[in-house]
Amino acid sequence: MKRVLKTILATLCLSLTISLLSEGEMSPLPTASASAAVKKTKKSGTSKKSTGKGKKNTKTGKKTTGKGKKTVKSTKPATPTVSTIMSDPSTGEWMHRGAKGIIVHRDKEGKLRAMSPFSASYTAGRSYAAALNRYADELSREAVQIYSLIAPTQGEFYMPPIGSAMGSEERAINTTYNNMSRRIKTVSVCDTMRNHLDEEIYSRTDHHWAPLGAYYAAKAFAEAAGVPFLPLEAYSTDSVMDYVGTMVKFSGDNSIRSYPETFYYYKPAEGYSTEFITYTVSNGKTVGESEPHPEAFFRKFPDGSMAAYSTFMGGDTRTVKVWNTGGTPDRKLLIVKDSYGNAMAPCLFGSFEEVHVVDFRYYPHNLLDYVIDNDITDLLFVNCIELAFAGSTANRLNIMIDAEY
Repeated sequence: MKRVLKTILATLCLSLTISLLSEGEMSPLPTASASAAVKKTKKSGTSKKSTGKGKKNTKTGKKTTGKGKKTVKSTKPATPTVSTIMSDPSTGEWMHRGAKGIIVHRDKEGKLRAMSPFSASYTAGRSYAAALNRYADELSREAVQIYSLIAPTQGEFYMPPIGSAMGSEERAINTTYNNMSRRIKTVSVCDTMRNHLDEEIYSRTDHHWAPLGAYYAAKAFAEAAGVPFLPLEAYSTDSVMDYVGTMVKFSGDNSIRSYPETFYYYKPAEGYSTEFITYTVSNGKTVGESEPHPEAFFRKFPDGSMAAYSTFMGGDTRTVKVWNTGGTPDRKLLIVKDSYGNAMAPCLFGSFEEVHVVDFRYYPHNLLDYVIDNDITDLLFVNCIELAFAGSTANRLNIMIDAEY
């Protein structure tokens, strides 16, 4: 009878183990090497049985759960898998698919590019359009012109056919624009980008556009706003060599590290003034802010730094005001943005008398009050399509309307 009960109990334990593993509730079983290490430990006598219930193991210092039981350390979860979806040894071309579906493509010329495929519904931007429409309604009595620029990612232009089981970003952007109020001027930059595809308009190892792409997008906006725009020759050029951006982390594909690029950025002439408010952020939420203070708009990073894109304002967690720009008198621009807007801002110093920059993810106050208190004449919402189509973005934009102060 005891033997039958033991058999039943063993069967039930095995079934429970299989069930939990299938649901992801347990750590993976030890590998062969881990099992061998456990056996070796048993043989050498370092894994001692407890001498009684609840007593500590002399090596680990941990209590056992019962008489005669041992403490076994679980293995760590495996890292995300990167798969090869095509490879041509004769040309050197290959393509990987990494975490989050990111496509990493090395072309026949030896140039690598990491891209995110677009898979959202074409109507996913409706909540974003509705949020911007609220701003148009709330500011209808003010002398404020609102603009929307949804930035496409490089996947729209460079994704090879084998990796492009994806929708059209341009179609999705236009669908979203069609849902916006007539009081909002929409700025389409897909054609603008296509006209410069042979230039470095997107960072090949990062999820942002390159500063040159941001420059061309800013030019398209300036034309829509009816303000002058400085030629690229009016800027000084600086660079960060051996730059590898965010796509290594996002994709889990370390082959990207072998293809660094040069991060070029463009600085307008000195003479302008800046004022920063820096936010303290905890768990993605703003919990404090500094007093207004001057800082340099551009930060210099050493060659090889992965933080090169943060050269603009030092990153996202701040509100910035720039004046004495020499731009159009009585035209004051507020850019409400994600990080795509960071690289656009300095391209517009010569176009507006003042340029204000707010990141919607961290600004903790009422944005309508900011517009009125600072006599803003032009309000530009610029976000990449991935964030524009995220429900959390529309939610944050609405919160900034409803905030008490």
